[in-house]
Amino acid sequence: MNIDEINKIANSLSQSKPALKSLNTMSIALERARNSVFPYWANYCKNMMPKITMFKELVTPHLLQIAQEQQRISKIVMPQLEIIARQQQKIYDIVTPQITLISEAMRPMLEINEKFKNYNFQAIYDRYKQIANVLAKQRVKSILLENYWLIMDQTLIDELIENSLDNKFDPHKHIIRYYSKHKFANMKLVLNQMKMSNCLKNEQIEIFENCYSAMKKLSCKVACNTLIPTLTAQSDGLLGGICEIIPESDKKVILKEKDKSKNSTALIIHSYLEKLNLFDIAEQFKTVIKDNAFGKPKKNSTYKKSRHKILHGKCGYGNKENLVRCWLENAFLIKVYCQILAKKQEKEIA
Repeated sequence: MNIDEINKIANSLSQSKPALKSLNTMSIALERARNSVFPYWANYCKNMMPKITMFKELVTPHLLQIAQEQQRISKIVMPQLEIIARQQQKIYDIVTPQITLISEAMRPMLEINEKFKNYNFQAIYDRYKQIANVLAKQRVKSILLENYWLIMDQTLIDELIENSLDNKFDPHKHIIRYYSKHKFANMKLVLNQMKMSNCLKNEQIEIFENCYSAMKKLSCKVACNTLIPTLTAQSDGLLGGICEIIPESDKKVILKEKDKSKNSTALIIHSYLEKLNLFDIAEQFKTVIKDNAFGKPKKNSTYKKSRHKILHGKCGYGNKENLVRCWLENAFLIKVYCQILAKKQEKEIA
């Protein structure tokens, strides 16, 4: 062996030294693991084996018992399920032909439905409701006139419309109860409407406010006996005020064309309302005011308030119905005054 070969071997050994060092390190690590980890797991498995064996011995009988119970239940249930399945099949065999017959019978209806599916039934229903509502309003209007009531409270009107088809419903009693309950609380709405009209003098407003305050404080009987004459007198004053704003030329024509009566004031107002085409108000005025409040109520009429008897000291008028009527009649006369005044102003502007 010459010098060159010896040098090559030396170089080769020097280059492989790091690899040998890594192998040596890995060998040492494996040896440590074998001496520490492996004994731990071997010892753990050795300790667990008795516990696993014990758990198996405890659980196995129960698992066998469950399996036996399942088998017993299956023997009981399976025949019942088979019976149910046979019954279902029988029902199916009976029902299926019937369903077929029903389907055939329904075919014409389905064809009709196909023809009418484009119809807007919601619009038809809405229109029906509108018509029904109009008819109900007309029915309520007729009931109010028949009982000589002048109602302008929309809440009360809606209640009357809602109950208009109930034969047991008494609109007459309902109106009196509506205004008289809670010490005439709803009459405040009537008073406010009268004040908002801007057609009353301050002195008139004060009288109506005093009447309302007294009505709240006094007992019902005392309020009726003391306030009805006052409110009736105010109706007289309002009637005269309405007549004053009607042109004299129209008054003369009306009195010339119509038969004169004891109450020419009411006659003039009614005829003038018709001339202004205020026919609904004219009808209410004639039925309630002209023919009853300022006229002579018929013997069988539900209107029992006699202006003549009240203002001439007759007794027997003091009740809630007459008190409510007095307020509503005053409110209506104020409405009539405002309507005539508005029409008169329209003519003047034109």
